[in-house]
Amino acid sequence: MKRIKKYLTWYFLFTKRLLLKRSFLILLCIIPVITPVVKMAMSGESGVLNIVLCNEGENEMAQGVISRLMENDSIIRFSQCSTEKYAMEKVLKHHADAAWIFDENFDEKLDEFTGFNSVKPVLKIIERESTVPLKLSREVLFGAMYSNISLLTYKNFVYSNMVTEKEIGKDGVERYFTSLERENNIIEIQTLDARPVKKEDNNYLTAPLRGILSLIVLLCSLTAAMYFLKDNEEGRFNKMPPRKRAFPAFVSCLSAVIISSVTVLVTLFFSGIWTGFMNEAVSMLVYIFTATAFSLMICVVFKSYGKLGAVIPGIMISSLVLSPIFFSLKILKPLRMLIPTHYYLYSVYDSKYWIMGIMYSIIMLLAAMLLNRIMKK
Repeated sequence: MKRIKKYLTWYFLFTKRLLLKRSFLILLCIIPVITPVVKMAMSGESGVLNIVLCNEGENEMAQGVISRLMENDSIIRFSQCSTEKYAMEKVLKHHADAAWIFDENFDEKLDEFTGFNSVKPVLKIIERESTVPLKLSREVLFGAMYSNISLLTYKNFVYSNMVTEKEIGKDGVERYFTSLERENNIIEIQTLDARPVKKEDNNYLTAPLRGILSLIVLLCSLTAAMYFLKDNEEGRFNKMPPRKRAFPAFVSCLSAVIISSVTVLVTLFFSGIWTGFMNEAVSMLVYIFTATAFSLMICVVFKSYGKLGAVIPGIMISSLVLSPIFFSLKILKPLRMLIPTHYYLYSVYDSKYWIMGIMYSIIMLLAAMLLNRIMKK
């Protein structure tokens, strides 16, 4: 009981000391502020691509496609202009990455194309250069046109192989085709734990928010390790044997991670990417141990306050690259497994990473203790 009381006293003192540090408080304040900043930056006028749409002939079918594109929640920002000349100017002046020009006879040309009566293009795309994102954006365009293409293909097939337009009426095929439409999606997306993904959760532009917040937690932990090394250099732990000084280093990192993790949990709850209390709590609990163990290892390796301060930017950049925040490269998987954010970001959607994170924490803690003993000798 006395030992537990001693540990809690250590934790309370280090927590109190951290909260008196101005730089640490600034890091904590960044956590709740970063969510509205990211949402504000990623909404409205922002997007990976900026594409201008032009329906110069005010074709009704083309306008329907344009409406679907502009209403769709996408990483592409769409805008509309009235003339092809103005659309081309926006591309030339770098105000847009591409322009999609719909022909004034869009419906007629699409009808002829689906009926194999013509191979002429139904719209024109203007680009400064052909990049991978722009090539992928054409899939979005095809998706918006799909309902029109499928209707006209069905209509042309019926008229060619079954009945004539006079027999069934001008709008007969269209009415029957529309009656067959279903509101339910034919695709259901689930995580590896068989949890369904809600459509409103698929905010493409704010998806990296969780990863950014996890990096701030790691930064808080590394900052606490740096505070410990500074105190150690100033002689505040001289009465403690060198081999036992790993304990206050561990407590210092743990207190920083707990404070910042709780702040992140509250932030995630109001951010719109919350996945449920139990899932978020367990994933964050595992991350507390992984981030603390990682920071303790870094603290043992870089025994100097100045050295650790110099390598922290490199550690954060490496974590940003290796963590699956913006992209995930298979070739870097062995290196990713050394970073604690790897286990946290995957554990939110796959519970097996809870076990892997715990194993990582145990291995990292044992390695840090062993290395500390060897270096002190």
